[in-house]
Amino acid sequence: MKYFLVILIFVVNSCAFVHAPSGPGLLYTDSSEIVFYDPYVIPRQKAMLCSKNILGLFSYGQNSIDELKRKSSIRKISSIEKTYYSRFFVYGKSCTVIKGE
Repeated sequence: MKYFLVILIFVVNSCAFVHAPSGPGLLYTDSSEIVFYDPYVIPRQKAMLCSKNILGLFSYGQNSIDELKRKSSIRKISSIEKTYYSRFFVYGKSCTVIKGE
């Protein structure tokens, strides 16, 4: 039984976790962090891209800053924010949000 619990911890650890700055929550994670902030640029527009993970088996999406700049009309970045969300080892989502003009 003791070995089963140790193996279970390692198996569950590879499921749909997001790596939030405060560490992954065991059952639920919902956090965000500001990566970049420029107070001299007025945030008039907002663009967001997310990547998702299901059961640690399927991961899809694009959340790079270059892809965001290419898909949106933002040329001057006011702030870059990363958000992390996961629920019960089943679903995880990591998003990049840029604001600017």
